[in-house]
Amino acid sequence: MSIKTWVEEFNPDAAKQTRATALDHTIKKWSGLTPEALEKHKLVVEDGLLVDGDNYYAFDSSTCALCVAFMGNKGAVEENCEECPLAPVILSCSLSYEWVAWSCDGNPQLMKEVLAEAKQLIDDE
Repeated sequence: MSIKTWVEEFNPDAAKQTRATALDHTIKKWSGLTPEALEKHKLVVEDGLLVDGDNYYAFDSSTCALCVAFMGNKGAVEENCEECPLAPVILSCSLSYEWVAWSCDGNPQLMKEVLAEAKQLIDDE
């Protein structure tokens, strides 16, 4: 088990998707941060990265289905996040307390809550 096996299970190709499918894809990716999933794939979290020896997997705009679908190659700055399904919940992931809790403290729970709230908004549409 490794980063490769984790990606295959929790973050398969993040191709262009609809709002709902991109959000579901992202929820699945974040669900892979449970202690059980990390242990299964022999990964640790360091500074918001999944680490497997000398290899790492970054949680950033290049690996986020929402960013890929709604920002394309414009770059992760808040004015490019307007179409993202998370925009009604948080202005921009990279500027949010929820993201800082993940990237600095390794705590994914607040981002999972943001994703769940965005999912509820889409489901209610």
